[in-house]
Amino acid sequence: METIPKADCEKVGFIKKTHGVFGEIVLEFEPHFEASIENADRFLLNLMDCLCHFFFGRWFPF
Repeated sequence: METIPKADCEKVGFIKKTHGVFGEIVLEFEPHFEASIENADRFLLNLMDCLCHFFFGRWFPF
């Protein structure tokens, strides 16, 4: 299985907290990335040192 090298990825923020019982999370983005990720529908999350695709069903900016 081919994976995306971590060296080709860039950290744009972090999970601030989990929210609710439906898998919702609150993401905190670095200010200089906010405009460029505004229309994103997926991200890669580093979970236990493994890159995992995370898709958004709904997006609620604060």
